[in-house]
Amino acid sequence: MTEWVFPSPNVAGRGSRPVRCGKLFEIQDSSALDRVSPGWSITAEWFLLLLHIPSGGALTTNANAGRAAAQASISSGETPSLSGIDPSHSLPGPGVASGSEIATPRPAAEAGDTASGPASNVPAKPSQRVEWLDGVRALAASFVVLHHVWLMSYQGFPDNAGPWYTGPLVYGHLAVAVFIVISGFSLTLRPSTNGYALAEGGRGFFRRRFWRIVPPYWAALIFSVLLIEVGLTTPPTGGQLTVRDVLTHTFLIQDVIQNTPPNGVFWSIAVECQIYLLFPILLWGFRKLGAMATTTLAIISLGFLHVLARWVPALTLLDRFTPQFLALFVLGMVATAAARSINAPRYAAWAGQALFFLFFLGCVAFGSRTIVEQYFWIDLLVGAATTLVFIAIMGGRLNPVRKVLAARPLAFVGQFAFSLYLIHAPILDLARTHIISPLGWTGTTAFFGLLIIGAPMALVASYLFFLGCERPFLRIRSWRMLVRSVRAGLRVGTIAQH
Repeated sequence: MTEWVFPSPNVAGRGSRPVRCGKLFEIQDSSALDRVSPGWSITAEWFLLLLHIPSGGALTTNANAGRAAAQASISSGETPSLSGIDPSHSLPGPGVASGSEIATPRPAAEAGDTASGPASNVPAKPSQRVEWLDGVRALAASFVVLHHVWLMSYQGFPDNAGPWYTGPLVYGHLAVAVFIVISGFSLTLRPSTNGYALAEGGRGFFRRRFWRIVPPYWAALIFSVLLIEVGLTTPPTGGQLTVRDVLTHTFLIQDVIQNTPPNGVFWSIAVECQIYLLFPILLWGFRKLGAMATTTLAIISLGFLHVLARWVPALTLLDRFTPQFLALFVLGMVATAAARSINAPRYAAWAGQALFFLFFLGCVAFGSRTIVEQYFWIDLLVGAATTLVFIAIMGGRLNPVRKVLAARPLAFVGQFAFSLYLIHAPILDLARTHIISPLGWTGTTAFFGLLIIGAPMALVASYLFFLGCERPFLRIRSWRMLVRSVRAGLRVGTIAQH
């Protein structure tokens, strides 16, 4: 049984100390799947998932035992470590597969904490997994789907040609901004317990990111290209799809080279993967300069370059990389540090809500066209508001919001939010081209037709895509493991036939 305590960051040589509301987590023995060979384990889980047979361990907490262990670690001078859990496996950016197994800090009364008494007298309770983060992913991915339903039904973007109640759907881009904040936050959870250092090193991090993101992305790329080549869909920007376009997307340089995209959401995957390359450097800044100093430096630098581009036209070339997303990523990172502050969560709750209200007032006052034209600054505003809400929830505030986000339907959709993000657009295009348009539906009729027919099609297809093309790569981390898994699958198939 593996036990760990959630410590505070060890930044700039200040040492490690336990969180005031830190808790001990106990990972119970995993299922028999984890005790077979890696190849058989991966393939067996794949097949058992289709039969809805769960695998893996459960997470439990014991607050008093956590405090005792934390005190022991202080007296011995040791830093409690996180073992057996890898948040970054399940918490990447646009796509994250499942709820993190890091618990959200809760008030002591809620955790069954008492002022005194041995840990053995306090029964362990199930932890509050970060399922609320899956809820955020589900809402963000669903909003992107609704945005594309709106785009396929009305003309005139960025103006809203639909009814007033479809106005918010103009801002689908902002859901991607939220995804980037999630990515920075979730990827930093584990390093934040290790002095903001990558336990596996930079090479290990890049390998994990590659196998978590790129294979499902390549599968979605093949799927999108095939639909276009057989004439079932068309490129979202029009034009003819070429081999050069496919290669550009294969190597994730679609934001560098002008191209015809086979799928309208692929641009953000390239941006996020390029941010990953800077992640070790950002962690270095957190260690050497401090979390707040690094975050402030990143935001001010990017803002300065954006303003300077008015007088230095060459700097406008940076816009193709969506530079504000780097700032959003860093904002997500700093949330892991600020959430441990005693007072920050209290003020963050109010400040986050205030910034979201400010964004709402801006939409009403200036209109969608101005908001879209100023996405650089709007992204920063919404990203800062999202970060503050994360800090508040992690600090035990905004519990009604946390409970809504952790609701089972949202947590379920959040598990395959990455797959939903990757393939919903071609599925919606299929529904529009072969169902909605032949019926002669346009405008609001087409909008509700796609909402009732196309959106459920996208959900079902995305979940199947998740089972076949994303879930296996939650464990596969090398070509050797991939080959081993394929061979094991073939053996299982052969045995099944006999």
